[in-house]
Amino acid sequence: THQSAFQTWREARTKLEVGTLKQADELQARDRFYETRAQLELALNQLYSAEAGLRRLIGMPMNDGTVLRPTTEPARTELKPDWEACLQDGLSRRTELRRQKWQIKSLQLQLDAARSLVRPQLDAVGSYAVNGFGDRLISEDRSSGYGSMTGGDLTNWGVGLEMSIPLGLRQARSQARNYELQLSRANAILAAQERSIAHDISIAMQEVSAAWRAAESNYNRVQAAEERVRLLKAEQDIGTLTLDLVLRAQASLAEAEAAYFRQVVAYNKAITSLNVASGNLLETNGVWLAEGGWAPEAYSDARLRALARTHGLDDPNLEAAPKEFAVKRRAGAVERDPQPARPADTAPKELFPTPPAVPALKPGNDAPPSEVIK
Repeated sequence: THQSAFQTWREARTKLEVGTLKQADELQARDRFYETRAQLELALNQLYSAEAGLRRLIGMPMNDGTVLRPTTEPARTELKPDWEACLQDGLSRRTELRRQKWQIKSLQLQLDAARSLVRPQLDAVGSYAVNGFGDRLISEDRSSGYGSMTGGDLTNWGVGLEMSIPLGLRQARSQARNYELQLSRANAILAAQERSIAHDISIAMQEVSAAWRAAESNYNRVQAAEERVRLLKAEQDIGTLTLDLVLRAQASLAEAEAAYFRQVVAYNKAITSLNVASGNLLETNGVWLAEGGWAPEAYSDARLRALARTHGLDDPNLEAAPKEFAVKRRAGAVERDPQPARPADTAPKELFPTPPAVPALKPGNDAPPSEVIK
């Protein structure tokens, strides 16, 4: 855009010098040139500010003589996420759900321990004793206490059952009731989190679809604006059109390109939001987490359980604690508005190609002569 405005101003300047163009038209072209130059300088400043923020986050020095640039270009192909796959990833990988399930498991164990204190208790007891009798504790014969114990004929034993039934126990019963309420509250929180994640994934998928359609529309707008500039430029070269319409067409093209690239950024941000909602952000960026080494006994237990699962069958009467999903109805019942299918030939596989880099401004290269500036 800046290059086209500069080229238009140079042509207007040349025509003004030979007397085929009015000075007002040349001033309008110069005004457009400086407008694009100011926009370019502000855009570069925003780029450098974003780079400085990135350097602060990753701990790099502010000035090391290099400019940070992503190794890959922004995504410009259409992403069609699968609702069931994204929902399954979100409900199984989101850290807040896993943390809440561990909290529910802890409360369940505490509730079991509290309930055991208020239940009747039946114990099997047994005893065996060796007795000793004597006037003295120790003597040379077996008439003392220790001496009679060595004979082994003064023993007794007992076997029986002991049953205890607690009465009252207000504190123990209130504690069990407190854990029951905490467990119900934790399950309700887990259900709300699952519903919230389902809605987050649905909204993120809608944003991805909407951002793609908007980027596609802006791409078509750019193509139309380019064709308009080309036609008006041809008419202006043969002298059948004024310079004003060409400058307006170039301004419209600049706005279309800026809107397109902004929408491409919004599209990539929407994809990132979808990865965050689905819990796949780290894996998408090649970041993997691993645990440290286990105790040798843990590997043995894991091998035995794996062998047991290999030859096992699903038990329909088996219940998991806590439940896999806390919501009573399927979390996937959150529906999105269906979008009409578009013909395959109308959607390009890749949007507007990346334009060539704009060269840096140099004093004296694109600035007008000093005698013209007043």
